[in-house]
Amino acid sequence: MEREDLQLLAEIGLLALSRCRISHAETIFTALELARPASVGGYVGLATTHVFAGRPNEALTTLSNGLRNSPIEEHGLLHTIRGFALRCLGMNAASDQALDMAGDVPLARALRRGAIAPAYEA
Repeated sequence: MEREDLQLLAEIGLLALSRCRISHAETIFTALELARPASVGGYVGLATTHVFAGRPNEALTTLSNGLRNSPIEEHGLLHTIRGFALRCLGMNAASDQALDMAGDVPLARALRRGAIAPAYEA
């Protein structure tokens, strides 16, 4: 698949997620993960979908796969979503550690400041 096709699929996946079409988003992000296993996009989208569906433990599994398969320079966003999933599980110390590992990712900074908080805890 060409980069533009992958970008379009990611955008469609995010649109599906924003409309609470969880199964559609999961299918799209799983396809992205399989198409480009060394890229964080599929892992981030799938893990975010799991968190939004109330399944943060599944998100953590997906993110572990992403950390194993993707280049280290792309791990910041994976650690950010990991921190969010851990926060949803009430594991605040582990969440803070993951967010610290995320580095200078803007979403990680917002989560560390408490500007963004999960709407629920599992």
